[in-house]
Amino acid sequence: MTAPAPYSTRDESSIRLPFGVYTRFMVRHYLWFILVTLIAISSAVTAINVSGEITRVWTEKSADGVLNAITATAYYVLLRLLDNAAQALPISVVLALVWAETNHATSGRLVMVRTVGMGYWVRSRGLMVTALLIVAPAQFTFDNFIRPSAMLELKRNILGEYGWIHQSQQKPKMQWFSRDGNVVQAMFEGLPEVSITDVTVYEISESGSLEGLIQAERLTPASGKSSTWVLEQTYSWRFDDAGAVALSDREATPPDLQLSEKWLGYRDLHPKYVPLRDLVSLSRDVALPDNHPPYIQWLVLRLVQPINTALILFCVASVFALVLDRRGLIVAALSGLATGYLLYLLGRISAVLVESATINPFLTGAIFPVLLAALLMLITRALTSKNRAV
Repeated sequence: MTAPAPYSTRDESSIRLPFGVYTRFMVRHYLWFILVTLIAISSAVTAINVSGEITRVWTEKSADGVLNAITATAYYVLLRLLDNAAQALPISVVLALVWAETNHATSGRLVMVRTVGMGYWVRSRGLMVTALLIVAPAQFTFDNFIRPSAMLELKRNILGEYGWIHQSQQKPKMQWFSRDGNVVQAMFEGLPEVSITDVTVYEISESGSLEGLIQAERLTPASGKSSTWVLEQTYSWRFDDAGAVALSDREATPPDLQLSEKWLGYRDLHPKYVPLRDLVSLSRDVALPDNHPPYIQWLVLRLVQPINTALILFCVASVFALVLDRRGLIVAALSGLATGYLLYLLGRISAVLVESATINPFLTGAIFPVLLAALLMLITRALTSKNRAV
């Protein structure tokens, strides 16, 4: 009687299908290690972050009762955990991938699937599903929805450092901005509703000299005109070679200032915390101050980050597989970790370049993903070479 084959035709075909038995198993395998690693790193970072603030949060909220203090403190820790999870996800998935691949190899399952003739790309379908359909969307959701929402909740509920900074920003504060060749000094009060008083406008010529000065009691939005602000109760001076000349109300015609109301509501908030819809609006707003934050650059970074994370995972997995046969498991694991760390570091450098780019930020943001794709093609070409058995 002939012994049964290790895999029937049905079993083998189900393994080779994009969402077959083996692919589903590997997706669950990767997700388990990613979840454990992300929770561990985020929890450790959060514990460090909140250690210096949690006592004050408890003290401030305990004035309304112990139950309120417990609820507010737990909510504060949860929001900080979500904020840190968004930042920890890229490096967590890299560490988890190396851990998962090492476990897969030591368990003997990798040898088993290679014995039945499964090539690298076939056995990597689980990684593709995990990276493209789970990790990348999760990164996008964290960066564009969860993290900004957590930040706004911290500010709204006056919880922790972010909440206390927001509270202090609502007090009167003298700020500067430049717009349409004018440098403006004014007292800002309130967020997101803003009151602008004690305004001084310095009119600067193209050569950089002071041409005029306008003082106003307040700056108010013009009725029916979006982003148009009007100077009220003004006093004006013009400067020439003979000195300063004061102008009467009839002679002076104070200019209207074009100023984005949306920017006023987010003026003290880093672009990484601005909700996606408002970030898109700010990135194409024509009434921003000349010295506004790099909104469009951060929009590019938040759109390209999920792509970078997925490509880094593919590169790390390919390096692990390439080194595994040539140098063994320990060297493969170390090589995967080194590759992940190096690519993560290069990704951070790329983000700095995008943020400070003077050329088209979309073009600058595309450089790193293109380089990652080229690196992946080189590694997988070596993996699938006819001179190698995979």
